[in-house]
Amino acid sequence: MDQQLKLLEDDCAAYRQLIDFLKEKHTNADIASYKQTLRNLKVEVLFNQQDVDTLQDEERALKAQYDQLCLEEARLDAELMEKKAALEERTEEEASRWRQFRDNHRRLLDLDEKTRNCDAELRYAAEQHRRLANTNALDLVFNIWVDPADGIIGEINGFRLGRLPDRLVDWPEINAAWGQLVLLLDVCEKPLVLMKRANVKTDNFKLITMCSHSCIQHKRPTGEEVRYPLFASGSWTPFGNNNMDSGIMAYLECFKLLRVAVQVGVLRAIAVLPLFSDSFALFCY
Repeated sequence: MDQQLKLLEDDCAAYRQLIDFLKEKHTNADIASYKQTLRNLKVEVLFNQQDVDTLQDEERALKAQYDQLCLEEARLDAELMEKKAALEERTEEEASRWRQFRDNHRRLLDLDEKTRNCDAELRYAAEQHRRLANTNALDLVFNIWVDPADGIIGEINGFRLGRLPDRLVDWPEINAAWGQLVLLLDVCEKPLVLMKRANVKTDNFKLITMCSHSCIQHKRPTGEEVRYPLFASGSWTPFGNNNMDSGIMAYLECFKLLRVAVQVGVLRAIAVLPLFSDSFALFCY
């Protein structure tokens, strides 16, 4: 307690010394000017306080505006993120559409190439069909013509059909030629069933194709079956080769039956020229 009292006394003494020092120092000072300065300072403080209040109002307004801008920024950031997500989705969708477009374009090119190939094959098939339609298969397989060198003896597939005293032909060649003729007529008369259905008389002729030893079988009204050969050996006979002559006449009868079948419309794909009996000459042996 005494110590505290001593401290207080020391403070009071120091305070009195300070007051005395100030009084001595400011004895001649202009008190009125200080008071005026004090009043000016108070007025300035008032003005400054008004400025402070104004600045505080502006600060509050700016803070409110800042808060509003922060909210707007947050909203724009959210909208931007949403737009970015939508853009990424649209970009992926666009890439998918482009892939689909490329696939469709590739398939279109493949289909176009296949279409061109099909068109080319179709044109080729149509051309082949046209050529085949205009082609006579019998003319290709059985080439019948007359040698321009003599203009008399006919040929089939290079085999001559007969001989004359001044134009001798080997009998094996003649036999082969008539074998080709029998094969030709047999090919043309395959639809004999259709001929019978059309009530075309066949006279019971039967073609027997045996290359150079072909013949024609005929069933007579008595039921007897007779074979007429269309080949000969070339040996001399006093009355000629009557068997082959009969075979040739039988062949002509079969040819007439074929012509009748064409005329009645049974065999529409074969064109047969008219046959006149006075235009056929037998062989000269």
